[in-house]
Amino acid sequence: MSTTNNHINWELIARYMSGEAEADERQQVETLANADPMVAQLITDTRLGWDIAGDALNTADIQTDAALQKVMAQISLPATEQRTNEADLLMRRLRLHQRVVAALAATLALLIGWGSMHMWLAQPQPVQYLQTMAVNAPVNDLQLLDGSSVSLNNGSTLTYPETFDGNTRSVKLTGEAYFKVAPDKAKPFIIDAGQINVTVLGTSFNVMAYPDDHQMTVVVDEGLVEVNANHERVRLPKGYTAILNTQTGQLEKTLNPDINYLAWKTGVLTFEETPLHEVFATLSRTYRVQVNAINDEINNLQFTATFRQASPDKVVQVICKTFGFNYAINDGEYTITSATNH
Repeated sequence: MSTTNNHINWELIARYMSGEAEADERQQVETLANADPMVAQLITDTRLGWDIAGDALNTADIQTDAALQKVMAQISLPATEQRTNEADLLMRRLRLHQRVVAALAATLALLIGWGSMHMWLAQPQPVQYLQTMAVNAPVNDLQLLDGSSVSLNNGSTLTYPETFDGNTRSVKLTGEAYFKVAPDKAKPFIIDAGQINVTVLGTSFNVMAYPDDHQMTVVVDEGLVEVNANHERVRLPKGYTAILNTQTGQLEKTLNPDINYLAWKTGVLTFEETPLHEVFATLSRTYRVQVNAINDEINNLQFTATFRQASPDKVVQVICKTFGFNYAINDGEYTITSATNH
């Protein structure tokens, strides 16, 4: 059986959807739906809206007759048989049962809701950031979701997103950290360390960027990194360091002369005929304490020793015992004096 739009009995379908149709009328609608895909789709879509609308829509005050009169008053149709048939079809459609109209309205609301949900999900969501600070620990190790690992020196802070969803993997560092970056050529790893920025694809390196220090340094352990500061840019291969003078803004690239640059992480300090002023500078940098001598005679002496997991107290004590010095601690600052000055 084949039907056209003009031969659909809309009132019958309305009674069918509202449950008011007789048994023979239900059979007629079901036969019509089997024969006409348009009718079947109409029933399916309307039933979905009906289920969502629920009993709350039973009391909806939808004045179909008043709506019909308002529409017809605004329509001027030529007195032809074709136009008469079209008007009759319009009247029958507008006189759909109240619950069918309500169900169709619910279906429309459902589609609008789904569309709004889809648009909301498609919009970029605010990035959620995490922050880790190393407190009362020589080293704080953490693993990022991209597979990169970071070791934070005591008192240092790393801020990073929960996931790296964009075109870069960007983090922010205050203090000192050792990075081992997982390779990803399509998504460079970028470190914002205040006055310097470091960009890598996959490598291992150390960044020291304490805001109050006169120098910030980047030392490459493996791979290649790019350091940017004050519109200057340098590329560092393995074994090289970049030093930024935070007072002048000068960025310098050089071979790394400091064999103890990772002592804060490894716990190993090595000195080989090293002038004591360099030893004191290394202790200050490694332990974030001040170590000073009162005169150049002490500073120019050379010292050889290796320390493993030693505290700053232990290192200073060994130095003083080796040369017969004395030392005093005031507000965390070590002052070393010769025995004759004590």
